[in-house]
Amino acid sequence: MAKKPKKEENERWEAFLRQQEEEKYPLAVAAVIKAKESHPENEAYASVSLLQRTCRVGYKQGERLINRMVDEKILEPEVHEHYTRYRVIG
Repeated sequence: MAKKPKKEENERWEAFLRQQEEEKYPLAVAAVIKAKESHPENEAYASVSLLQRTCRVGYKQGERLINRMVDEKILEPEVHEHYTRYRVIG
């Protein structure tokens, strides 16, 4: 039977993940700004897959980065019937 992880191990792991996210956030914002600059005549959109490719993160971390940018008014969600797109504001 597998041992349950100790509380200290969980806390260290959570701290490591928060640090990784803090380090990746400026890269994610830069990727979104670059997407906006490459489409000056049209609206630019960001996605989790864009962040996965440019920042080398997994889906969940990319999703958290997108949500943080929505909270900070860098992105604006556009909800459609089967999906949500994130328009770059600015």
